[in-house]
Amino acid sequence: MDERPHSTTTSTSNSTLDRAVQHRSHSNTLHHPHQQPSGAVAAHTHTDTDPMSYTDSQDGSISPQPAAERASGARQEPAHAEQRGASTSGAAKKGAKRGAQADKVALDKDGNPKKKRKQLVACDSCRLRRVKCDKADMGGGSCSECVKKSITCTDTYVKNKPKVVRGGKLIAQAKKLYGENGLGGPVASSSASPTKLEYESSEDGRRQSFSSVLPFSDHRLSFSFVNQELGEHLVRTFFDILQPQCPLVDQDMFLQAWEAAGRVPENMSPANECLALVIQAWAARITDNPSVIGPNGPTLDLLKRGEGQDFTEVGNRRQEFARAALQRALSTVDQRGALRLASATSCSALTLLEFLVTWDDSNLKTTTGRHLLSSACEHLRNLQLGTCDDPNEQPIPPERASNGTLLWMIYTRDALGSMMGGRFCSLTDDDLASLCDLFTNPITADVMSYVSSNDARMLSGLAVASIFRYCASIVRNTVLRLTGPLARRQRLNEQVVRDIWAELDEGSRFGAIFRQSVERATFGADAPKTDVWFRDLIAMKSQHTLGIHFAILDRLREEEQKAPEYQDPEYLHVLRRVRQQSDERLVFVAREYTRVLRAYGAGVIFSAAITVEYSSILLNSLVEMPAVEQGGSVADWTWAQKIEEVSQCIDLIKLSGWMWSGYDGVIARARHMLGQQSMQLQHHATAAPPPPLPPISTSYLPSSQAPVRSDWAHHPLPPPPPASTASGPSSGSPATYGFDSSRLGPPRHPSFSYGSGSPSTPLTPLAHASPTLPQPMPSREFGNGTSPQQQAQHLAPLHHHLSPANGRNAALPPLSSYRIVHQPLPAQAGGALPQPPRP
Repeated sequence: MDERPHSTTTSTSNSTLDRAVQHRSHSNTLHHPHQQPSGAVAAHTHTDTDPMSYTDSQDGSISPQPAAERASGARQEPAHAEQRGASTSGAAKKGAKRGAQADKVALDKDGNPKKKRKQLVACDSCRLRRVKCDKADMGGGSCSECVKKSITCTDTYVKNKPKVVRGGKLIAQAKKLYGENGLGGPVASSSASPTKLEYESSEDGRRQSFSSVLPFSDHRLSFSFVNQELGEHLVRTFFDILQPQCPLVDQDMFLQAWEAAGRVPENMSPANECLALVIQAWAARITDNPSVIGPNGPTLDLLKRGEGQDFTEVGNRRQEFARAALQRALSTVDQRGALRLASATSCSALTLLEFLVTWDDSNLKTTTGRHLLSSACEHLRNLQLGTCDDPNEQPIPPERASNGTLLWMIYTRDALGSMMGGRFCSLTDDDLASLCDLFTNPITADVMSYVSSNDARMLSGLAVASIFRYCASIVRNTVLRLTGPLARRQRLNEQVVRDIWAELDEGSRFGAIFRQSVERATFGADAPKTDVWFRDLIAMKSQHTLGIHFAILDRLREEEQKAPEYQDPEYLHVLRRVRQQSDERLVFVAREYTRVLRAYGAGVIFSAAITVEYSSILLNSLVEMPAVEQGGSVADWTWAQKIEEVSQCIDLIKLSGWMWSGYDGVIARARHMLGQQSMQLQHHATAAPPPPLPPISTSYLPSSQAPVRSDWAHHPLPPPPPASTASGPSSGSPATYGFDSSRLGPPRHPSFSYGSGSPSTPLTPLAHASPTLPQPMPSREFGNGTSPQQQAQHLAPLHHHLSPANGRNAALPPLSSYRIVHQPLPAQAGGALPQPPRP
């Protein structure tokens, strides 16, 4: 229920006429229909049979006057005046004096009654264009200016005039937030201005959650009362950076309502208020305002030219504010009915909010995003029927909402979200048939003819529609055959997986042909943003591949967790074989994904901010996939290539860390795993078995012919690697697999200093975690009398000495240590010689 501060005084209080009229309309429209009025408000409830009017007095007070008493010209005292008796005669005289003054009519200089000036009668369009409006003379119809321009004439600003509220309650709540002196609240800023919110780390190194400190009512106060200027900044940031990447909002319609409401979300219609708060929640993920990321932080201009720099700490510092903005948007959607009021504006708000909720929940533990998207799909069905529940918004067909972007985005998000969540698609085939002709016409069969066309109009029209329709349709087929609730009840069919992979490969072939056609075509002055097409194609392909991979992992995990007597060895072997093939496909897609987004350079946030959803998962797949030297099966995935491409993906995540928190831990984990893999490669490379030893003679020989130490191969320790270790085998020298962690960027400090050599971050202990060296075998002296621990002291940290576990790698003891036993030879010829005892 939307609770707003309102006056509960009686009609005899010192209020203005506007406040009294506002109070009556507010209590009738903004409260829950079943809520009973309380206090003095309930005592002044009037029926239509006894209408009330209000007369102005000279001292500014207002007095209620029933219709019967207006006719007689007498003034009726309130009912409670009779109960005071003779002791209230003085008050009655004062009331009579005020009544006499109220009967006086204000006159102008010519002696004529003054005319009251009408205010706020212009419609929204005339008010924005500052032209004269005659809406008041049209009897409630459209003004002549709107009729001339064929636009809808609305008076949202007049209906939602900013409410006059008393400041006492707000001051009390502000003291609760910031303390008596403005510095004692839990989110008080260290600066002199209380409008800036800073989120400092607590003493134990953990940030205190903003949402856990304040209830929702205080959230709303802190954003609307303290940060109205910040709210305007967030709206501008959204339309400057995020709207061009994904135009889900009707910008002209929203900005018109935003200006008409005085740029205050609470003064907008329910659907527009929800959309405004969702827009601000999205912008909270990208703004550089000091109220969000703290003082002395980097700016968006620095981000544009900050390729190679680490911005992960920016995402960590904005997390508290961004999470609070998200919670405020979710609560407002629940309270203002956006889930059940069908309109194009509500559809846009719910779709944007589903993006934000899904990405904010990195572990995908909640189903909030699913419910939001299901409601958006239901709104599309109602819009298709020509109904709109928002009286301030005209019904619009789904294919025309936001120039069709909204419909296609919901179509693809429903398919991908259903695949990743293992549920049925919300939009059925019948829904698609009724929503848009492009979803039903057999354009999928004509994909090849469209994407290979030389006509620019064909490429930017039917070609785009056909290839995205094909990609979304095969995702829906994956839900039906592999990831959906019914498919999960059956065993995984290897042939089904191979068929889905074949469809993915076909889509990749269409995309390659489409790119070649676009590069040849000439689009003219109004050329579309063709890079957006291929950005979204690789995003859909990577998520589709990831969804298949997750389904295979789930089936394999279920089978491996069974008791041994219930396992099917043959089926388990099939699952492991399919999983290995899925690993290879996932690495291929991750490499392609990294190349496409790396092409944007430092501008990836300004061009592909909504495409980095699963970048951390794809980075992990690159790190965990073994290189050729590690026994991997991908021919071109050598150790040197692996280091290079993992470094590029980490550079991408460093930029993505501007928006999202926790990416510093993702990078630290990748560094740690690569360090361990490098040590293992060094260990296996140096511990290779040498050539076989010569046989030891068991017969007695003269001392001049006795074997000496040089008769056995001696393999000393390899020299330590140079300072810059090669990242793979080098010609003419032993294979080395050193790992230079500096190639992945230095660890960052929680401050905003981007120089090299920064100290380690205390909040991320893995940032400088040195890989654990393998435990040495029990001490055993080498031929020169030194232990392997002593030999390895001068080696580099990631260079492993030769393990003495294998006896062939150590020098044999001298001959004098053997005990030669003199025994007579056996009489039989060819008899076995006696064996000397072991040293």
